[in-house]
Amino acid sequence: MRMLGFRVQYYRGIIDAGWLDARDTTVVVGKNESGKTTLLKALWKFHPADDRRYDIEREWPRARRRERDDAQPVATVRFAFTEEERQALQVADPAACWLTGVEISRTYRGDYHYRFLPLETEYQPDARRVIDAITAALKQRPGDVVDEMKQGWAALMESARRRALAYNRPFVVREMAPISRPPAAGPLPLQVTSADEGDGVKPLARTVIEMVHGWLPTFLYMDDYQIFRGSAQLDQVKSRRDAGRLTDEDGTFLKILALAGLDLDAEVRKAQQPNRERRMMDLNDAAQTLTEKMAPRWTQKRYAIQFQADGQHFVTFVRDLETGVMVPLEDRSRGFQWFFSFDLNFMYETGACFRNAVLLLDEPGLHLHAAAQRDLLARFREYAQRNQLVYTTNLPFMLDYARPDTIYLAEECGQDGTRFHRDWARGDHAARLALQAALGLSLTREVLADEYTLLVEDVADYWLLDALSTLLRAAGREGLDDRLVITPAGGGSAMALIGPVLAPERRRVALLRTGQGEEEGVPPWMVEEGCVLTVGQALGADGPRSLEDVFPHAYYAEQVRAAYGLNGEWTHAGPVAPVAPVTVAAARRLAAIGASPFDRRRVARQLLQHIARTPLPDLPLDALDNAGRLVAAVNAIVRGWDAE
Repeated sequence: MRMLGFRVQYYRGIIDAGWLDARDTTVVVGKNESGKTTLLKALWKFHPADDRRYDIEREWPRARRRERDDAQPVATVRFAFTEEERQALQVADPAACWLTGVEISRTYRGDYHYRFLPLETEYQPDARRVIDAITAALKQRPGDVVDEMKQGWAALMESARRRALAYNRPFVVREMAPISRPPAAGPLPLQVTSADEGDGVKPLARTVIEMVHGWLPTFLYMDDYQIFRGSAQLDQVKSRRDAGRLTDEDGTFLKILALAGLDLDAEVRKAQQPNRERRMMDLNDAAQTLTEKMAPRWTQKRYAIQFQADGQHFVTFVRDLETGVMVPLEDRSRGFQWFFSFDLNFMYETGACFRNAVLLLDEPGLHLHAAAQRDLLARFREYAQRNQLVYTTNLPFMLDYARPDTIYLAEECGQDGTRFHRDWARGDHAARLALQAALGLSLTREVLADEYTLLVEDVADYWLLDALSTLLRAAGREGLDDRLVITPAGGGSAMALIGPVLAPERRRVALLRTGQGEEEGVPPWMVEEGCVLTVGQALGADGPRSLEDVFPHAYYAEQVRAAYGLNGEWTHAGPVAPVAPVTVAAARRLAAIGASPFDRRRVARQLLQHIARTPLPDLPLDALDNAGRLVAAVNAIVRGWDAE
């Protein structure tokens, strides 16, 4: 069965979460204490791998004591049947052939309430299903089938209709034994009753419900991602186990033994025997067994697991297959230990089958490097082929922005509790931060995907440089290299950071800087040598210059006046002082006459409009000459890249 959606009600800080669609992977983001963990824990207790139930005394929402009711559903989950499951149900009861799924709720009392899908109140079968139901009924009747059909057609139709309608009523299912073992250990005995008072449950309906309950996926919750310990004194672990005093570290160690096919009692006995060679061979075989299960799931490095034992002292090593170095599990990186422990725990909880589970992961990947977080996302996609995942995060690298329909925001709503929604535009700022960061990373990867990139500080630089290159080509001169993509970085500091970030991606990046303000200096170790060019250097000028310095002072001053719609006050102030950069002179003049603050983009738009409607011969010749020098300097960097 595949989970279609879920809803949580009256659990801690959640009054009614509303229905959340469930995909192969569902992500919940939101600020701390917004209810993300609460949602996962409510789902976990819907059908956990152990004997864990809702606690109405501790988990009922605060300040709602009068509404307390142990019949209140906490988690309601809708599932869709696979085609194979639908066929199995039809074999069990032909009247169940129209069922497409089931909606199951679990209450504080621990009961499961079943409602089969679709939830129509009237039976409206198609012809095929009617024929299947009637044919199945006829096969059970003796005598001449033709005569039976003629005489009892109406009665058979009514019988088929009643049998199908039987699945429209709600059923109550109670598990009659604690879930104290993994789901693979077998189904639990169930008590099935009808929610309709005084109405019994027919045997066939009971069989169908028992089948469906056996198909329920196990809900696994992981939060602290406990790091597994691979070293122990075997006899001491056995003593603590026999006394019922196992520690968390003992528990993780026993999981390693179990998954490798080793038995603690047998290992304690072997430690007391003299045949060390046979023990070593057995440990090597167990280590190889675990390696074959685990190794394909780690992509950053290839490794092998190795067990060694000296008497009662048992150690788990991890050997790097590239270097041959063997290190105890506890001494490997925290990121490696996290992946190793995550996979081992998942394998153990699902009976080593890695399937038919709903993984509920609270803030996974917190201790992982960004590259390892991407590995984890890839691992999630692999798990989601045979399982479903619901996880919470505030890490931008843990969000798949290509699938926005899988991302929900968790938002506190006062007395109404936490709500979960996909209305990003109206979500609070804190809830949207992770989404904004993920979007920024996604856009950066897309924008900076070209092999040759020229970073400029501002979008106004991009506008002007592109226009100047076009003007040069129109005049029959050299324009910017066609392979070069101009990209605004959003400031000098960002430019200095983007260059080294893209270097490992085998992309060539040049920086065109103005050299103005506090960001004038760029540490040489942050950029490739020869790939930083200032406008002043290109124009052969001393000191900082802006792209606007390509134009004569008087021409640019006139464009500033036009952009701000100034007349008398601008003229009365006299000529603009020839201060470089020209943008500084313009800003000072506007401030002196009490005009609006200087805005580079506002003036740049005016410049572009004037250039577009002015014939080429009427534009200042100096501007074309300066633009030619600037473009030639940039293209020289590109030619240097080509020569390498």
